[in-house]
Amino acid sequence: MEERRDKRNIVYFITSYVINNLASGVLYDTFVNYLQEAQTSIATSFWAFYGYATFISAALLLLVPKIGYKKLLLFCSLSTACAFFGAVCMDFTWALYIATLLALTGVQLHLLC
Repeated sequence: MEERRDKRNIVYFITSYVINNLASGVLYDTFVNYLQEAQTSIATSFWAFYGYATFISAALLLLVPKIGYKKLLLFCSLSTACAFFGAVCMDFTWALYIATLLALTGVQLHLLC
């Protein structure tokens, strides 16, 4: 029984690792180019958002004892996916700010876990 759980946890981690590494490649390359066309002010302050996301990720890491790693890894993948979806589908300036911060937080949190 314990061996089955260990295999499932390994599959969860590998899946989240692949998703977040693909997302980080898109985030650091394609998303920045998209932001340069859509909202120049966000693109020029991208590394400031990176710092904010690192701080938020470190704060969220304090929740690991309460919610566990699996739920936090799920949050990483879902937040990055929702951020990309929101950035492309919503035409609001504030949505791009939130999407950038959410995507960077998801990627940074996965790196911290």
